[in-house]
Amino acid sequence: MVKDLVLIPRLLYSVLFVGFAISATRMTSVTPWVIVLVLIFTLSFMWQYFVLHFALKQMTIRRWRLVTLLVWMIVATLVGGWSLGELANFDYWQSDDVEVVVRSFALQVTIYSGACEMFIAGACARRAFQKYDGL
Repeated sequence: MVKDLVLIPRLLYSVLFVGFAISATRMTSVTPWVIVLVLIFTLSFMWQYFVLHFALKQMTIRRWRLVTLLVWMIVATLVGGWSLGELANFDYWQSDDVEVVVRSFALQVTIYSGACEMFIAGACARRAFQKYDGL
């Protein structure tokens, strides 16, 4: 598993996706975005190794591995794009209750970071499987 770690592309993707979220929300507070960056970076390992690698290694037909990986990345892209659009159009005045607004915003950020983690895991798994001629 350690040989499949691709840290530089994973870090660059993580920074890029957090940059997209910052530009969409126009929130410049550093602390929440650093937390999101760390979560995207670290949890993409979990998606890659405990979900994708396990599932892809169980498939004996190489074509199904590629199809599964493509569907995985397309779903992650669609969910991430939708969630980024929701973050860009987020209504901070949707309620007078601050807790409701914060909870709603946190849900959208969680969905977005989950989609980013899935995409990064898919891209890194694709690279790892191609490197060892597994796709």
